[in-house]
Amino acid sequence: MSRNTLRERVAQLARRHLADGDVTGWFGEVYRNAEGDMSLVPWAHGEPDEWLVRWLAEQSVAAGARAVVVGCGLGDDAEALAAFGYQVTALDVSSCAIDWCRHRFVATPVHYEQADLLQLPRKWRACHDLVYDGYTLQSMPRQSRAEAMEQLVRLAAPGARLLLICSAGPDGAVDDGPPWPVSREELVFFEERGLALNRFEDFTADSDGMRRFVAEYRLPGSTTMPVPPSVF
Repeated sequence: MSRNTLRERVAQLARRHLADGDVTGWFGEVYRNAEGDMSLVPWAHGEPDEWLVRWLAEQSVAAGARAVVVGCGLGDDAEALAAFGYQVTALDVSSCAIDWCRHRFVATPVHYEQADLLQLPRKWRACHDLVYDGYTLQSMPRQSRAEAMEQLVRLAAPGARLLLICSAGPDGAVDDGPPWPVSREELVFFEERGLALNRFEDFTADSDGMRRFVAEYRLPGSTTMPVPPSVF
């Protein structure tokens, strides 16, 4: 099956769920239908995202610093953060994806948990030094986007950083997804919530031609974690 055909099938699946008022249930169906074949999960690549790796190369991490990965998928980004030195909690709405992660990384220090970004338990609020969202926000339809962004903020401790990588689209775009590319206008939400924009990159990758945003924000307050300048 070609990548384009796979993506269209997944998009049709998502639209069926959304028509029934189910914003996140289609993720689990994608993982179940894949039956252990990573090539049938269109966003899975079997390695950490290159832009996360590039970001980490410019960072340092304090002992005991806690990171949370939202929409962890098959776990590669979570494992990269753990290898770098973070204590990592990785969340995904799909229990199948979480089981797959645990099977792939048997001896992992990452704490994998099933959880819906739009209905996060209070126990994870305000207790992470880094909140990382790699391509999850773009998988939320625009009517759910503000709530998803609010939940990302709630995961962060005072002084924490929020790192967002997503496909980018123009302001006011209306299109059929997923994905629903994120506009710069939408990301103003974080600054309106009081976060400082540390770094913002808008580029089109040579490898796949996709336009992306890489944005790093910092919450007000103090943290024990050193915050070096970011270079993308």
